[in-house]
Amino acid sequence: MRDRPGVIVYVTRAAPFEWELLLFDVVGEPGYEAIVPGGGIEPGETPEDAGVREVLEETGLEVRILRELGVDEGTHFLHAMPVEPADDEWFLGDDEVRCYWAPLDGKVAVWGRRGDLLPELRRQRVVAYITRDSTKGRELLVFEIPAEPGSGVQVPAGRLDPGEELEPALRREIEEESGLTGLRLLRELPGFEEHYPTRYENHGFHLVPTDDLPDKWDHIVQGDGDDAGFVFRYRWVPIEPGMRLFNRRNPVIHRLLENPVLG
Repeated sequence: MRDRPGVIVYVTRAAPFEWELLLFDVVGEPGYEAIVPGGGIEPGETPEDAGVREVLEETGLEVRILRELGVDEGTHFLHAMPVEPADDEWFLGDDEVRCYWAPLDGKVAVWGRRGDLLPELRRQRVVAYITRDSTKGRELLVFEIPAEPGSGVQVPAGRLDPGEELEPALRREIEEESGLTGLRLLRELPGFEEHYPTRYENHGFHLVPTDDLPDKWDHIVQGDGDDAGFVFRYRWVPIEPGMRLFNRRNPVIHRLLENPVLG
């Protein structure tokens, strides 16, 4: 088994807090554990074709390729997801290979150098800043969770699913968490990630409603995320530089007071 073959495939699935990575162990061989699927590229194959074939041969799982993460020393690193839901654990052959999912939390260690591009899989997250102009000035739509008073004042936000693009994910999260649709997207906030470091790759967006909205309302969160079923209590608040969101000072809030360029 080669440490750095022609193609290496990071297969992920969505989990409540982090993605999970597909790995396999060769049972009874202590030196071959936590292996990322990969192998050689055959004549006439594209890296993507080789990646799909290798994952199927080594784990029995059918996947589709989402993107190429990069090429390093001649090895193509690919990101893929299962075509259909997979079990948490399964065995191949005469129980010779054990396949399983491991949390992709920054602590996962994989065999050899097959994990060299794992940092490229950092999960993306979108944050929605929805504003309106009123007689009180520019206001921001925020919510609190009555069942969790310690969670603080928040705005709609959530993680991307594998293969999801930023704007569709943004609109999905807003609809699931607030019930709102048809908002006008003004811009992505510049410099958001460098001022808002977390374990995710964060993207902040400024949006405005196209219709009049109530001053306050309750919404039951939809979808299959970890906050599904919670009641979010929405209201509008005047924007003040230095105001706190998610229980921390928000260093980009002043950007919402600028007149956005509509393009």
